Amino acid sequence: MRSFMKNIRENMYVRFGYETFVGLIGFISLLIFGEKGMSVMALIAFLPLIHWKKHFDEREYQLFYKAGNYTFVTVYLGMLLIYFLFPSMNFICALALVSLFFHGLCGLIVFLTG
Repeated sequence: MRSFMKNIRENMYVRFGYETFVGLIGFISLLIFGEKGMSVMALIAFLPLIHWKKHFDEREYQLFYKAGNYTFVTVYLGMLLIYFLFPSMNFICALALVSLFFHGLCGLIVFLTG
């Protein structure tokens, strides 16, 4: 059981899946509750408990940086779309949640294909 939990905690898919989940739930709560929906960002404080890995190898570093580069492009395009579709939304709150969502999504895609 202990090695099973260790394998889950060291899995990068769990980390990026959790970021995607928190970003999606946060964006939905931002649409429903407005700025009060940003309290969902407190869930990201549990990330060190869910994903814990001491040493990354070179391949994981390379894929992590690649996911970061893809995240920048998708966040830029996503925020452009949000700016035109939801002009009354708080732009800084939306940027935080969209970047979290797309970082998780791009990380999942890069680690699945790379």
